[in-house]
Amino acid sequence: MKKPITILSLFMLSSCSFAEQNRPELEYNFSSCGQSILYGKTLIKICATRDFIAAEPRKRKKDWLAFLAAEGSSGYKGSRESVGGILEFQNQELNLQGYVWDFSKQGSPSLILRGHDSIIKNGTIINAKIYLGGGYRSPNFTTIKQETSTIDEMKFPYAKKDSFDKQSIENFSMENINFNGDLLYISSWNSGFLNSNLIS
Repeated sequence: MKKPITILSLFMLSSCSFAEQNRPELEYNFSSCGQSILYGKTLIKICATRDFIAAEPRKRKKDWLAFLAAEGSSGYKGSRESVGGILEFQNQELNLQGYVWDFSKQGSPSLILRGHDSIIKNGTIINAKIYLGGGYRSPNFTTIKQETSTIDEMKFPYAKKDSFDKQSIENFSMENINFNGDLLYISSWNSGFLNSNLIS
């Protein structure tokens, strides 16, 4: 009886690890597929290669030793898997090529799209809160001041960098996108949601 149990146990472990590998993940490493022009700049064009249907987040196993070891630090990841995603683009055009990113099973999580001088085109994003651009803090229009603002020739304040004065947040747009979600937050100057559909 011991041998069949051992074999069955190994089979169950193999099945679990196989299931782990098959969970869908948001595409991060896009392949290069040419060049394009945005605001007079040459961009690297990258292309999506598949749909993404987000899986429902699983509860993590309780590991009290890991929790105690990580308490008070950033090491504890919470009781559930993380949801949504964070992507960063600099001088790039992402062509979704008609593919769909669907976050419905994750309860409308945050999809944070950071960067500058970039554009995302030709796809569908469902049930996500989109944050486009960077950590933006608007200028004080009364005093015409902001830590990261610039005064242009018309004496109009606009923010060229994020709240940490590190990264540009200019020129980041979406075009030909079908979007269904709770929130679309644009925090990038000279940007927009172009030729797109907001689906209710």
